[in-house]
Formats: sequence, C-alpha cells, structure tokens
Amino acid sequence: DTSPEADGWTGLDLGKPQAITKIRYFPRNEGNFIYEGHTYDLFCWVGMDWQLYEQQVAAQHFLNFRLPAGGLFYLKDATTDKATPWFTVDKNGERKNVF
Repeated sequence: DTSPEADGWTGLDLGKPQAITKIRYFPRNEGNFIYEGHTYDLFCWVGMDWQLYEQQVAAQHFLNFRLPAGGLFYLKDATTDKATPWFTVDKNGERKNVF
C-alpha cells in the first residue's frame, strides 16, 4: 500500500533496470537505530558476567566494531539506556540474534 495513510513505505529508484544480488534494509524506528552523537556500549559475555567490550560515539548512522566469531554480545545506547537483544557473530561476520 503506497497511500499516505499506510504505516510505512520504502522505495528505491536506481534510474534504470539493475540486477540486485543483495540488499540490507534498516528502517528508522525508535529504539532500534543508531543515532549520531549517541554513545554506544558493546558488551560481551565473559566468564559469568557481561563485560564492556568497546564504547563508541556514533559519528554516522552506523557503528563499526571488529568482533570475534562465536562471542555473545549486546549493544546498549548509553544515551537512552536502551539495549538490543543478545546476538552472536558467525565466522562470516554475520550477526545472528539469540532471541
């Protein structure tokens, strides 16, 4: 539904027909987005407790962490005190939510 009353709509105009092999889409919504200027804490499960792995202040709408495969992580927006679900990273660098 592309009407103005629809809950949401996304379009992509590439200007001419194109072959697309992969797309990643991260819609902007409250609590599930990286906000410029916010401080983000990445935690990793170590032993029997969560430990701060790295902290970054977002300069753009994404963060760039180098994570080891197989670890258990969660990301917390320290500015708003909101956290993501726990996730792991596989050997290909793909994030997989645990819950």
